[in-house]
Amino acid sequence: MGGASRPARADHGPGGAGVERAAAIPVEAATEQLDEDTLDRMAERLGAAERPLITAGGGVLQARAGALLQDLAERLQAPVLVTQNGRGALATDHRLAFDTLSASALFPAADVVLAVGTRFAGPGGRRHRLNPGQSLLRIDADPEELRRGVDPELAIAADATSGMSALLSRLDGRRSGNGGWEALDAVRAEAAERRSSLQPQAAFGAAIRATVPPETVIVNGMTQVGYWGRIGFPVVRPGTFLTAGYQGTLGFELPLALGAQAALDGARVVAIVGDGGFLFNAQELATAVQHRLNVIAVVFNDGAYGNVRRMQVQRYEGRLIASDLHNPDFVRLAESFGALGLRAEGPEGLRAALAEALDADLPVVIEVPVGEMDDPWPLLLSS
Repeated sequence: MGGASRPARADHGPGGAGVERAAAIPVEAATEQLDEDTLDRMAERLGAAERPLITAGGGVLQARAGALLQDLAERLQAPVLVTQNGRGALATDHRLAFDTLSASALFPAADVVLAVGTRFAGPGGRRHRLNPGQSLLRIDADPEELRRGVDPELAIAADATSGMSALLSRLDGRRSGNGGWEALDAVRAEAAERRSSLQPQAAFGAAIRATVPPETVIVNGMTQVGYWGRIGFPVVRPGTFLTAGYQGTLGFELPLALGAQAALDGARVVAIVGDGGFLFNAQELATAVQHRLNVIAVVFNDGAYGNVRRMQVQRYEGRLIASDLHNPDFVRLAESFGALGLRAEGPEGLRAALAEALDADLPVVIEVPVGEMDDPWPLLLSS
């Protein structure tokens, strides 16, 4: 919402600078102008803040507003807490970019929080709560979302492009950050240590990131490595990290990968998927081969609906029902469709298989046999 429609941008897609991308999903334009007084007050609060914090969600990606987010963060010298749905809104390697593992350190220390295009909720769905004396400012395209579950001091119904553009224009001439953040390196290091402690997920994720080019589109699935990916997979370009959002739909990975491959001419698409989720739609390998949609599906095979099986062990004294799987030979299954089938043992084997898959001119399935992995949920929900 909020003013003029948005043109397509040419500098934020998987292909990087100069690659034209389709316009974002349109957001209905507001019939009224943005509230000038509210914007002035927001700019004043941010300009005077000692430790401003920005939290950015999927609305920033939808509005193609990554460059504006970076400009605003650098102008304010404000760390940006990027939600799981917003990964890529600010490149993971930017000095001001943080993921949700740092929420417990950043939120209590901030004096002014600007939430842009996000439900302002943690991974478990609970709304963040601020302490007395902290100010919450919100920008969201959905006016009903602005005060749902939270009570911001100031709020603007606008998409991320309109809202942040208006704020930036009002910050001209104001002081660029007051240098109140002193421990950001320590916050980043602590999150990195926690992230790398989840094994072998972190090692597999690192192997994928190290092998595929930065413009590769990753479909992050509902599997153990995918759960780690929500807080661990580096994303350096907007639009290159696709998820099921808050819905958690098992089996979405291969169909979404095919859609992305069809839409993004020339990009490579890699789907991170579990054995159970892959078998929801394995028949779509026929579509991939027929239409030359050369996706790469990395299938982590633990012989079970691993998340469900773990819950049955932890919560129901090991009484298992309908969570173990009788799987096919995934390599031979891929070959029967006319795709390339590979098997990879461990992270180094995965790197080698991915390198071969990237050179192949046909769809690829890489089966990665794994055992039971560390439980990711204590780490995910602690953020």
